[in-house]
Amino acid sequence: IKGQKHHLNQNAAFKKVIPYGKGICVNLVGNILTDLGSAHYKAHKSLEAFWDLYRSDGPFKGRKPTIDQYNAALYDSMKAAGLNDAQAQLVTQAAIDQQLEYGLTGDMEVPKVPGKIHLRK
Repeated sequence: IKGQKHHLNQNAAFKKVIPYGKGICVNLVGNILTDLGSAHYKAHKSLEAFWDLYRSDGPFKGRKPTIDQYNAALYDSMKAAGLNDAQAQLVTQAAIDQQLEYGLTGDMEVPKVPGKIHLRK
């Protein structure tokens, strides 16, 4: 199974601040739409559960999570994708470093709650 680039600072959430071509990525095995159970699918499934909390039918609808909350969800999604603790910490720190480079701090809200990705089940 081939891999796909996975934006650590999810493009749909951060593109107003971090340009698509500049966003730091990791390569994860699998296509999120066709390879159910792949590392890339699992990463997005985990992030979708986080974002659903802030979407129209979630308990925090109308609100945005903080960057720190996103980073915790990013870490969890990397663990769900199969990265070990050290790897998940490393890529999460890389995302934080890039956020700081673009003026985003942990106490700020994410720029946008992205629309739902309808993953196959």
